[in-house]
Amino acid sequence: MTTPSSTTTAPARWLLLGDSHAACIGQAARAAGLPFAGGPVGSGRDFLGPFFDADGAEIRFRAPEGARLYREFLDALGLASMSELSVPVVCTFGFSAHTVAKRQNWDIHRDPRGDFAASFLGSPYFSALVRATVRGTLAF
Repeated sequence: MTTPSSTTTAPARWLLLGDSHAACIGQAARAAGLPFAGGPVGSGRDFLGPFFDADGAEIRFRAPEGARLYREFLDALGLASMSELSVPVVCTFGFSAHTVAKRQNWDIHRDPRGDFAASFLGSPYFSALVRATVRGTLAF
């Protein structure tokens, strides 16, 4: 869902970038009369691994559809790049914790009864696994 700033309302006061959760935020903002530009640029799983490249003051989304939407959002704000942005960014990348938390992702770390070792969830190993899984979001 693309939600450019309306030409009949006040200029956009913020930029919305995100996954499917951004659509709900955009709908709520519209209902509240809060002008913004932006919306979803992909699905939550698209933002777990590497999904963008930094090029000087600009970011480039790797997925063609995400790149197209991002460019439309900046155009709606009259900007050549994110470095020119003068309004806040609301970003939902990383809200897809349910993807990371899927039981199947963690079964290999369970004992035969299906339990984790008492120290597993607080271990540096677990933290490293989660950080590796969401590395794209953290990099952004």
